[in-house]
Amino acid sequence: MGTKSHWQPRIPIDQSIYELSSTQKAELGTRLVLGDTVHYYTKFGGATALVRGHVVAAPITTTHADNIAVLVGAIGGTTITATYGATVLAANYFAEGTVTVGTGTGIGQHLRIRSNLATSASGTATIYLYDALPLALSTTSVITLRKNPYDSVEITAAAAAGVPVGVTNVTLATATEAGYFGWLQTWGPGPGLAAAAGITVDTPVRCATTAGGVEVLIEAGTTGDTAIYRKILGWARCTTTSAGVGIVDWRIRC
Repeated sequence: MGTKSHWQPRIPIDQSIYELSSTQKAELGTRLVLGDTVHYYTKFGGATALVRGHVVAAPITTTHADNIAVLVGAIGGTTITATYGATVLAANYFAEGTVTVGTGTGIGQHLRIRSNLATSASGTATIYLYDALPLALSTTSVITLRKNPYDSVEITAAAAAGVPVGVTNVTLATATEAGYFGWLQTWGPGPGLAAAAGITVDTPVRCATTAGGVEVLIEAGTTGDTAIYRKILGWARCTTTSAGVGIVDWRIRC
């Protein structure tokens, strides 16, 4: 029997953190702990090429999925219908995502979505759940739908990118590998792309406007600073010049 590297896990999932796969080998969001690092299984969006050390983010869900009115949601049932916004909803767009009851009857319920039917613009969204509704919904209920944060992630600083969810340990080509699957590192020491100003050892880092890059965290309120870029993603473990890949002790998700 051959040797098995600590960094090439084969049990229980046959895909190492350095590999891409055209087929899905684990549920999106599956958590993997390797020594002092944590990784989550993801699907790459593929709109922009990625290299090792790029920070990626969850896709931004259309605002048509925010605070939509419920039509039907029976107690003990696993189906919710709601009035969707003025856009086409693709089949299973929200699969493995979540639905949250924000106001009205049944407020506070937060459930995982198994699948959804396709609908035309301004149509009725039909959402199928894994678990039965603990409380009934009514036409006073308002829900918000969210896509799985590890489904079709994109490089940060892109128009389609939302909240940062991890950093890549693989290289991804846009044309041939869009929609491939792999692991994102979210915790512990790993590669990090330094933005134009570089990063300094023992300083906190945040997303930069450079695609996939990080920069030294600056004090809130500084000119040009915005809320999304103030989030601490980790700590620089070495000083790295512009466009170099250094070591970051990531603190995105444990």
